[in-house]
Amino acid sequence: MKLISTLIFLLCVTFAFAECYDNHFDECRIERQNGKYGIVIDKQLAIPYEYDEIVPQHNCFFKVRKGRKYGIISYFYEEHKRDGRFPKEIDRPIALKKGYAWLYLSLACEYDKIEEYENQYLQISRDDRKGIVNYYGTLVLPCRFEKIELSNNFFWVSSEGLYGIYNRYGSTIIPCRYNQIELTDRCFYVCRDRLKGVYNRYGSVIIPCQFSQIECKDNAYYVTKGKYQGIYNLYGSVIVPTQYTSIYKEGGKYLVENDSLKGIVNAYGSTVIPCKYNTIEYEDGVYYVSAGGKYGIYNTYGSTILPCRYSSVRKEGREYLVENNGLQGIVNTYGSTIIPCRYNKIQQEGNIYYVTANGKKGIFNRYGSTIIPCQYDEIISLGHRYIVKRDKKFGVYNQYGSTILPCQFQKIECLNNGHYVTTRDKSQQVYNAYGALLENRTNMKVVFSTED
Repeated sequence: MKLISTLIFLLCVTFAFAECYDNHFDECRIERQNGKYGIVIDKQLAIPYEYDEIVPQHNCFFKVRKGRKYGIISYFYEEHKRDGRFPKEIDRPIALKKGYAWLYLSLACEYDKIEEYENQYLQISRDDRKGIVNYYGTLVLPCRFEKIELSNNFFWVSSEGLYGIYNRYGSTIIPCRYNQIELTDRCFYVCRDRLKGVYNRYGSVIIPCQFSQIECKDNAYYVTKGKYQGIYNLYGSVIVPTQYTSIYKEGGKYLVENDSLKGIVNAYGSTVIPCKYNTIEYEDGVYYVSAGGKYGIYNTYGSTILPCRYSSVRKEGREYLVENNGLQGIVNTYGSTIIPCRYNKIQQEGNIYYVTANGKKGIFNRYGSTIIPCQYDEIISLGHRYIVKRDKKFGVYNQYGSTILPCQFQKIECLNNGHYVTTRDKSQQVYNAYGALLENRTNMKVVFSTED
């Protein structure tokens, strides 16, 4: 019976070697001596007679058994020997007719099972624990896991209810200490003790496992820790620290809020507006902010256009009308004061501003230069000139703020040729358009009179 078993075994070996490869694996012969098996190649003993079983596998290695334990003998062929190819303890090449062969115990006989796995891997088992070796006998995963699955080019391992990830070369991607692991297109989400984190596919920690919630959106990771939220970029750098009660994406920036106070952080994590305002509204390319009933303006780079000290701010044409303590002023888009905040009323008409203070009126141009000082009871616009009135007396300014006629006449009539007829103490005089006194009144039509 023993002879029959031996014959069957040798027959199996013969069939296994029937297919010839150029690595000369088929020249290996399994021989028996004193009830033990060894391997001979080209009449040279390569593996001593000390194994209870030797089975060739895939024309590249042998599965061997000692007692009830299994191991692997690797085979390597090279046409030209190169020094330093192997460690000294196994660098014992066997010279063939063409080339050299190495046979060595690459995996000691310490395992209860060695089974085919997939994709040129073998699964090893010992004491109900599993590991992985490749066809060269190289240990890929140590024999310490309860379950191993190969999926998406990664080894998913579990032990005592915890999970981990290794790559196909045996490098640790995620250590086996998590309650749950989920793979997405970009990364691994991990969970341990109800806290979550993120690893990339190369095993680098993107987000530490310390958050109750992680959501990937807007090309960033939104994280939650307790009542606070934060944002990481896709590479694990902090954009917004985890110290805000809410975060919203607005345009290319983030509106952050903490205890009802708001601020703005840009996509690079720089503070644009500090988190100290009751309201922030984006309009006309700037941010309107308010705090304690006061208003101000920031530009999109975080520079202050208007400090937050005005009771109201609104856009007037290309500038801003500001108000404080019931007084108004004008500030341009760069934050420079055009008209100081000391007027009861400011009204823009074209490129000029009519101002009123304590019942008196004046005019500024758009650059803040005084055209007419704020000391008149009334100002009447006549195209390129202005009639002013103070204490029942009249005068004339041109559009550039030059005095044409001083404010000392009881009556002024404007003629259709641009001249003026003035009345003072019942005496009439004629002035030209530049304020020069003329000798005689020309017979021209009156187009405006202060008596009208």
